[in-house]
Amino acid sequence: MPKIHVMTHTHWDRDWFLPQEFINEWLDELFERLKPLIETVPDYAYVIDGQTSIIDDFLERRPEQRAAIEAWAEADNLLLGPYYGQIDWRVVSEESLMRNLYIGMRDAHRYGNCMDCGWVIDNFGHCSQSPQIHALFGIEDVFLWRGPVFDGDEIRSAFQWEGGDGTRVRGHYLLSGYRNFYNLTDTPEFLDARISQMKGLLGPYSPSDKLIFLDGYDIDIWPENPFEFLPADGEFVPSSPQVFAEAFKKDPGPEPLPVVQGELYSGKYACVFPGSLSARNYLRLQNAMVERVLAYYVEPLQALTAQAGVSVDSEATLQMWKRLVGTQLHDCIGGVSVDQVHDHTEITYRELFDQATAAAKKAVTHLPSILDLKMGAYAFTPS
Repeated sequence: MPKIHVMTHTHWDRDWFLPQEFINEWLDELFERLKPLIETVPDYAYVIDGQTSIIDDFLERRPEQRAAIEAWAEADNLLLGPYYGQIDWRVVSEESLMRNLYIGMRDAHRYGNCMDCGWVIDNFGHCSQSPQIHALFGIEDVFLWRGPVFDGDEIRSAFQWEGGDGTRVRGHYLLSGYRNFYNLTDTPEFLDARISQMKGLLGPYSPSDKLIFLDGYDIDIWPENPFEFLPADGEFVPSSPQVFAEAFKKDPGPEPLPVVQGELYSGKYACVFPGSLSARNYLRLQNAMVERVLAYYVEPLQALTAQAGVSVDSEATLQMWKRLVGTQLHDCIGGVSVDQVHDHTEITYRELFDQATAAAKKAVTHLPSILDLKMGAYAFTPS
């Protein structure tokens, strides 16, 4: 009998078919419905899409709920992080990829706990450095959907993902997507048929006896307890990415996992929307300008001034990074959101560019005293 790991979650597109300020209103309903589930089902675990930005948005509206969020996170009822947002891994810079994880993990721990698995279930492909970057942050297992392709179509729901530098992490491929078991409340009459169908679809491609059923959908504000409907026969296990990863690590099955190398951009099994790499290129240029000023001017200059004992507002710089990462979500910088979202993103880039430039200029004013320059010039590029 297979062990079916049932996970509950929401995939939350912060900006997409509506601007963020409208989508954020639905967070109130999501957390109001989560509250009775968490309070009445002790082992209930809900994945907040790997993003801490969702919690920031909710607490900006409902600051009085912070204590509840922290208690749920600490008890692993609410699984936060490891990212700040679900960004496009193929468009943004390496520094943005690192900051996304750094900020997400920092904020998740501040709220109470951080999920120790990667969760990139709807991103439009993955760069070859993704295993290396995840491993740098101590992440050994990454759950994903779009992008993988297997030699000879030897598809497996788990594989060794080898990055460009040879680093490997375990990839858990959600070959039936991230919403293969959602909305049981309204479809109980189809439960047996759905279970049978998913077993038949997933079973042949699983290297072990463990399958993943995912109860959640895009911007899903109707969390439910699937075990109200499932038979209590031991076949179904309340689970989470962390629980599944640990179980799989202990018993991965009899055969070696296949190795999948490098960038994952294939649309053979699930569409990666290749047009998102070229849509609205002006956004990419503006994003790259802000990334460059922050990474190559502001922070090196601030590092120099800090070494000389000059006070540096590093938290303000981190907040600029945080705001920048918030524009790099896959639907936003991918150019697939409504015009209002992209119009607002342009304004954000202009404001960030001005803020970052001002911070760089402020740091520059300290250089003569730090470097003891009388006359001449100082170059930041190698000679």
